[in-house]
Amino acid sequence: MFYAICENATGYQLLAFENLQIANQCPAINHKSIVYRGNNPDNLLKHYSFERLHSVWQAIGKPMSFVNQQQLVETLHDFVDTKAVVWTPPVEEPMTQPEQVTQPVEKKVETRKRFDPKLSIVPLLAEPPIRQGTNRHRNMAVVMACSTVGEAMTQLRALQPSPGGGTDIQIAIDHGAIELK
Repeated sequence: MFYAICENATGYQLLAFENLQIANQCPAINHKSIVYRGNNPDNLLKHYSFERLHSVWQAIGKPMSFVNQQQLVETLHDFVDTKAVVWTPPVEEPMTQPEQVTQPVEKKVETRKRFDPKLSIVPLLAEPPIRQGTNRHRNMAVVMACSTVGEAMTQLRALQPSPGGGTDIQIAIDHGAIELK
């Protein structure tokens, strides 16, 4: 058990603690407090002056004179041992989750551009403007050879390996190879 003699605005407060970890959490303990281990009160003599301990005794105990320092320490400890209140840290109640009062955020989801299968494809170039021998060139040539978007989609999906799709039509438009009407 550890004991603390804490000086505050109204006088002294006598506290007991199970261990120093709990004592460190106590707001009453400050730089003026006297903290010591209860099973070895002789440490009071090592760390605090006789005058300091005597002035504390005069403030909390009955006025009396002591034959020696050892008698003061024993008397002070006996008094603190009987009057000290065991301090325990306050128990924190678990926080309750507040009701969520947030406004729903509207997410803008970008969807793929879908082409109407009835739109007609008008080729603007004779050859695809992409390097020959690539899947993109092959797919753009298929798109440029078709007359409608529906026909182009059917032929692009049938290609092996790497079937094409609506992205290939968009690439052809972006490169200026076709236009849709």
